[in-house]
Amino acid sequence: MFADAGAPDWVDWFGRPVATIFFFLSVEGFVHTHNQKRYLSRLLIGFWIMQIGNAVLQRSFSLGSFGLINNIFGDLFVGVLTMYGIQTLSQGRQSHQASKIWGGLFIIVLPLIFAAITMGILAAWHTNPILTGLASMLPSPLIAENGILLYLGPLMYLLRKNRNWQMLAIIAVAWIEVNI
Repeated sequence: MFADAGAPDWVDWFGRPVATIFFFLSVEGFVHTHNQKRYLSRLLIGFWIMQIGNAVLQRSFSLGSFGLINNIFGDLFVGVLTMYGIQTLSQGRQSHQASKIWGGLFIIVLPLIFAAITMGILAAWHTNPILTGLASMLPSPLIAENGILLYLGPLMYLLRKNRNWQMLAIIAVAWIEVNI
């Protein structure tokens, strides 16, 4: 984040493990919470508050070409929503309920639908600040701080019963991030 502001590359090293730790903790939080829907709603509210705060800061202070896009709550919300979809799909498969299977699939795809809506709004009405502002309030991988890497959380959720596999997944994702 601070590279554009002139900070040396090594400063970025300290922040690298933070998102991975947040993703791991979101898995643990999701698995151990008593109310998963409330957990999701709090992450969504945190996302909205940070999106509004980022917009206010960008309009209030001259940042030049530097833009605030840091909002880990969006990444966490999409990741936990995906975990919820995986859980719903799994419950549907176990109970042979087609509605739960389809519901789980829809929940998993929902952030991608949000991304498509955001892209459509930005393409068609990019000069309309109200519509672009509303589009930025849809949490999706498109506007996520960590991009597609936010799916490390659901991957760790799928591997939650084996810490060694979780660590291998983290190493694999880190290698992919560095090399692609």
